[in-house]
Amino acid sequence: MYLRDLVVRNSGAIESCHIVPEFTEEGNPKPIVLVGSNGSGKTTILSMVADALVEIAEPSYPDVADRIGAGHQYYRLVGGATTRSGKPFEFNGLKFFEGDLERRVITIAGHLEAKFHQEMSGRYPEILKVQPGQPTKLTSAPVGEIDKTFRNNAFAFFESHRNEKRSWRNSDIVNPIIKFDSLINNKLDKPIIIESSLEKIKVWILDVILDSSIDPYKLRGVTNIDSVRNLANVDLPNQFVLSTINDIIGLINGFSNINIVRAGRHSFDRKLQIIKDGELLFPSLESMSSGQIGLFTIFCTLLQYSDVALMNGVYDSPH
Repeated sequence: MYLRDLVVRNSGAIESCHIVPEFTEEGNPKPIVLVGSNGSGKTTILSMVADALVEIAEPSYPDVADRIGAGHQYYRLVGGATTRSGKPFEFNGLKFFEGDLERRVITIAGHLEAKFHQEMSGRYPEILKVQPGQPTKLTSAPVGEIDKTFRNNAFAFFESHRNEKRSWRNSDIVNPIIKFDSLINNKLDKPIIIESSLEKIKVWILDVILDSSIDPYKLRGVTNIDSVRNLANVDLPNQFVLSTINDIIGLINGFSNINIVRAGRHSFDRKLQIIKDGELLFPSLESMSSGQIGLFTIFCTLLQYSDVALMNGVYDSPH
């Protein structure tokens, strides 16, 4: 699912903005780079995209946004402080496409000017359902098509104020809490809005390392090397994910021959360590710099979100 149209009027620092993303001949999106001085609205635009994704996903997944009665909490507020000072209205409209399927999300506060209302009603027909003066969010996303979109893809907005634990910071929680969730639930379990993700990533990496190993129980009765190879081939997808994690760490640190290893249950908060050429490089993931941890969590979160689709054969490799 790709963003195809974004219209902003009188929101925060932005008086007017219209973005139409470009695509290659193969249909792949070209990168979008937002450039502006501090306070010009770059994060505002990103928050609108994240907010729209939450609104599209929320009807299908109760864990995407906190529920309030029959409704839910908005990620992004509507009206009041978000409307540009001195302006009579605020409008944000976003269009997403997935194949022939179009999904639209609009946010309105105040009274739209007649000319703008007429201009937008053809592009965002949901405007016609809005009561004038009533702060409103509306989405056109068909609920039945949502599951495949969010299960098989990675959507994540990394907050600018996100904060990851460092090795030198005291914490009452030494080890992450591992949860064994039921397979039968309608939760997405892939947060769209991310303020901190390192602890969850560590648990996932431990799973990947264990899944990449051959269970000794499976070796009972194995009498030849070909059978061992066959057992290893079954775990190739997990080994590919682990190899990609190592590549990410290597690129961030500027080294090759990097491996993340499990140090054992007696290592407490240093269960995961980074080895270079057989020698200890970092005694824990938290030992990397803040910038390195930030990059690591971004790329590993996207890889983790793609992991389910990879295991299900949706992709030949993580995107």
